[in-house]
Amino acid sequence: MKTSIPAYLLLVVAIVAISACTKTNTTTNNYIPPTNGQPEFAVYGITDQTFVNYFTANGIMDLTVKYLDSAQERVTLSIAGLPGDVTIDTTWIHSGIPTYSTQLSIYDTASTGAAMPGTYPVTVVATTASGKTKEYTFNLTIKPLPSSVLGKYNNCYAYCDSTLHYTDSLYVDATVTNKIWFVNYAGSGHAVYGLLSGPYGSITVPAQTIGGTTYTGSGNISLPHSINISISGSCALNMF
Repeated sequence: MKTSIPAYLLLVVAIVAISACTKTNTTTNNYIPPTNGQPEFAVYGITDQTFVNYFTANGIMDLTVKYLDSAQERVTLSIAGLPGDVTIDTTWIHSGIPTYSTQLSIYDTASTGAAMPGTYPVTVVATTASGKTKEYTFNLTIKPLPSSVLGKYNNCYAYCDSTLHYTDSLYVDATVTNKIWFVNYAGSGHAVYGLLSGPYGSITVPAQTIGGTTYTGSGNISLPHSINISISGSCALNMF
């Protein structure tokens, strides 16, 4: 006697067969499409800068404008927030197609090498050709004349006179910021002033006639507490 297979069993077998032949797709698509075609980039190498009046008057940052994703277009850099007497090297390469590199140089252009002390937030603005902007802020700190330069110098002598050993003291003039006074210049017992200028701790003693003697000189201050001044063609003062 021939036995027939129920219809519902035939349906189950068909479903199992179809399932066995179907491959499951487990691939993950990590692609993120560009947002409105806007370029994605970042600026690297921006760091805080510190100037010391009369001693450090410039800073350098090696910048890289790096392409990240999406559309490609020109990115232009600019600077905002520099304090008075501080500027940048205008010859720097400030525009290009990422990825590109450039060097940003910042200068203290004060006539004495001493811009106003303080901490200033400065912003590097990166702008694309289509108008998208990114801002990066760093601090520019300008420090006054280090206090270690002032005060007493216990070991002072002259190269041209082995018998000349003396002490001296320095203080800042009350009204002229780059003017300092020697209380006992060259062991003379007279107060003589000098003028500071940057960026290497330069000091100039303009000609001053006191008690029939003219005092002059030029040299450098080395941090933290030493001075060398030439007072004639063959004589120099060392102060420690």
